[in-house]
Amino acid sequence: SGSGWYRIRDGQRRPPYTPLVITWLSLLTLGCFQPLEDLASLDTSVVPFESPHLSSDDVYIHSFESTLTCPGGEPARFYVVAKESTQPDAPAAIVLHSGAFDYVIERPEDGTPLEGPHYHADSRLDAAFGTSKVYETLGLQVTDLDPAEENLGTLPAVLADRGMVQFIPANCWGDLWHNEEGIQDHYNDIDIDGFARNGLTFAWWMVRIITDADFALGQGVELDFSWNPEDIYLAGLGEGGRGVVELLGHPDMPAVNGALIDSSPDDLQAYLDTPAVFEDEIEGISRIFPGDTQDRISDWSIGALVGLVPMPTRTVYLWSNGDTRLPADTMAPGATALSDLPDTWVVNTREPGHVISNSDLTRAREVVDFLQTGEKPTVD
Repeated sequence: SGSGWYRIRDGQRRPPYTPLVITWLSLLTLGCFQPLEDLASLDTSVVPFESPHLSSDDVYIHSFESTLTCPGGEPARFYVVAKESTQPDAPAAIVLHSGAFDYVIERPEDGTPLEGPHYHADSRLDAAFGTSKVYETLGLQVTDLDPAEENLGTLPAVLADRGMVQFIPANCWGDLWHNEEGIQDHYNDIDIDGFARNGLTFAWWMVRIITDADFALGQGVELDFSWNPEDIYLAGLGEGGRGVVELLGHPDMPAVNGALIDSSPDDLQAYLDTPAVFEDEIEGISRIFPGDTQDRISDWSIGALVGLVPMPTRTVYLWSNGDTRLPADTMAPGATALSDLPDTWVVNTREPGHVISNSDLTRAREVVDFLQTGEKPTVD
């Protein structure tokens, strides 16, 4: 894999199977008792969310294909995680995963856009990566895509236990959740990439699904439960934190009751200021922020939004100056900008951790408690 913010730390423990693997093992077993042609009728689009961190036993993962296309040509998928007993006035939470950064270093002149070596050894520009990353975020991975992260799925488990309906899009564009096709200053360098990136488009579609019933139906979202379209929360892990900031700055973004930014490479200027160290990362950033947008790259950080757009009712900003994956200078400016704002909780754990709320059940509960009630733990 690449260098920079993708440094590796081993020694993680993981459940042996994801729900999808369990489903296929079940199909193999069922094959002993029913004709093979009947297996195609079995529904694998809904699987139980089985986590040791859940207190509820009726939480399910619903999988949907969107009408957006990944660079590899496959439909981009998104997931809805909720209890079967979800109440009609349930809060809605958009959860944006980490790891959304990749590019093809140099593709053959006569090749397809994804041919050639990538920043990561394994491509993050296809639907398979997005699906795997969502399951890693849920703590249900077989192997780690980002071993520097300790994704135990604690945050989604707590959100589910608190009755929230979670919308989790799978980013297969490697664009730090920034690009929105056809929108000025948000469009990637398609001449070099050979494809359009749409990370921000997909994040914004989650907002539209939550707030626009007709749009949701157009994306095939028909569920036996509903949610309150005026009670919205945002949660971004790693690069997903940048997606939260992008949504907060979106001109049509409705009011947000709570936002979590956890271990985010928030201010990319820190990379541009150190080209000798981050040459590979800067090349990828230049694909996502083409032309003169790099000259004002800090405009897409949380500090730049303060005072310009309505802030969430409550905000949590988690970071560590001992983060093994990010330079502290990408996170520290955001912590400074938010530290004196009311209804904001800024925490520097000073530990070698990453995606802090998704690796510690106590911390995840504290974060969600603050977002919902404004109550901080006695000691932080």
